[in-house]
Amino acid sequence: MKMQLQGEERTSEMMMKTLEKQASLQQIEAEKKAGMHKVDNSEANLNDSKLMDEEKALKEMLKELQKEVLLEKAGGEKSSDNVHQADKSHINLKPASTTTSK
Repeated sequence: MKMQLQGEERTSEMMMKTLEKQASLQQIEAEKKAGMHKVDNSEANLNDSKLMDEEKALKEMLKELQKEVLLEKAGGEKSSDNVHQADKSHINLKPASTTTSK
């Protein structure tokens, strides 16, 4: 009877150690996942920040273009010398040859 109790005691101790190891491994796994989640969030925040900067730059460009258009409209009524910046650039287009030389 005493030996049976000792055997059960050892079995219980082994089971407790196994459960403690499992709990420890689960806790480590949960901490890893939480750490990865934090990294994902920081990357998302960084991406959001970049998008906000790009959006801000685009809005500034749009404002400048709107000002330019308004100035052109106001100046165009007064003078025909006011030409859009893109109209001032000269592009030389050469016809592309479709034949190959031998």
